[in-house]
Amino acid sequence: MANLTIKGYTAPSGLGYGTWSTITPSQGIIRVETERNIDGGDSATIVLSDDTDFTEFEAQRAIQIFLDGTTDPTHLIWEGMILNISLGMHKPWPNIRTYEIQCVGYEKFLMRDDITATWTTAALNTIFGDIAEQANAYHRFPTVKRFKYDTAKLTNYEAATYTSTISKVVESQKLWDVLKELVPILDGIDTTYAYEYGLYLDYMQSTSYIYLMPDQLYSTAAATSDFSDDANIYADSKTFRRNYDKLVNYSHTIGDGFETIHYHATPLSAVDVTPDSDNYDFNAAVAPSTRAYLAIEIQNDAAGNEFGSFSIDGWDATPGNSLSETLYFFAPFSKTTTIFSRERYADFVPVNAFNVSNLNGCTLNVYECTHGIAGRSIYDHGISSQPVRRMDLDTQARVDNFSQQLVRLYHNPVHEATFRAKTYNTTNYINKTINLTDDFYDATKRYLVTKQRYVIPQNYDVEMHLTAVYRKYGWE
Repeated sequence: MANLTIKGYTAPSGLGYGTWSTITPSQGIIRVETERNIDGGDSATIVLSDDTDFTEFEAQRAIQIFLDGTTDPTHLIWEGMILNISLGMHKPWPNIRTYEIQCVGYEKFLMRDDITATWTTAALNTIFGDIAEQANAYHRFPTVKRFKYDTAKLTNYEAATYTSTISKVVESQKLWDVLKELVPILDGIDTTYAYEYGLYLDYMQSTSYIYLMPDQLYSTAAATSDFSDDANIYADSKTFRRNYDKLVNYSHTIGDGFETIHYHATPLSAVDVTPDSDNYDFNAAVAPSTRAYLAIEIQNDAAGNEFGSFSIDGWDATPGNSLSETLYFFAPFSKTTTIFSRERYADFVPVNAFNVSNLNGCTLNVYECTHGIAGRSIYDHGISSQPVRRMDLDTQARVDNFSQQLVRLYHNPVHEATFRAKTYNTTNYINKTINLTDDFYDATKRYLVTKQRYVIPQNYDVEMHLTAVYRKYGWE
């Protein structure tokens, strides 16, 4: 079994700490699979045949799995808890009675205990530390390790974000749920819009602690490994897909007394432009305050439903490249319709920047978009909106930042790649970057690893599978 070693934790019989001891069966291991997953938590499955003593696996206890015939911490590939055991006939091993042992990550432990707390203008660092302490106070602790929050262990720590203060009241809520609510707040506080934050546990950086990792998913760090050469990837194992599930063109965030402001209050055109012909030109009153998408608001007060077009002439910088586009729309009678530009404008031609057709008798306003709108994406990929509620974002800037960051991160579909490496190693790739040739772009891109799996079958080579994502951070 590829020199596989499994250790189990035995709780103390009295005061003090328990101990780890080797519980690897001398025979009978059929298959072991492990998975670490930023998005879905950790899990493992151990399948044993019926000619082995299973006593060591018949309790809810912490276990560690090592490769390469050593228990050196650098060869640890998985750690968590045995959850339950099933006995039966499992394919592809017919007529062999097997034990299938399901294991879960330590996040499952954080789903058991409740916390009741009130933090008033407390730094997020303080709150994360308090949650770690509460987890350690739980009386049925399954391992000698203890939870800890340490900013030095985070992949990309930015003090300005983590030391920002919020106020939050928690009434009897699971520890893991509170953490999941807190992590997106980091997105709203971080004003760089560059990355997003995720939550996972890291037990590989220490033999004494399980670190809480409300971590920035930092996809532009130096690559840990280079898989850009297909010779490093097992034949025919690489797959790519564009994930439209997370696509966000329009985001509206409702925070603690604040919600997203999508447009500047004053139109870029004159207020309430009323075309008096079916081919009507008008000027911009002012330029956008920054290079921005435009929202054209149409109030149809005419005689019936209207099909029309709206044309824009301007520049993407001043002076810069000329931009010109025509948007087609349907405006129902007695309704307000809003359409968005495909381009971002910094200025407009001085005369007749705008032209509208078939809206004689209607009312128009042209606004500068500010936050939470990806106009080009709306037309390229279809409208996908995301309302975000119950956020503890307690300023207008934080609410707007969160909406803007969502559309910047997800205005293009995420590229997801999965493959089996040609040779395995025990490197911890979670939240690390790798170089990978993207088949959509036919170019090498830096991918962020979100899932790492090992498949260890009896008498066969160890398989290491990685899942990684690439986000197009460019706003255009």
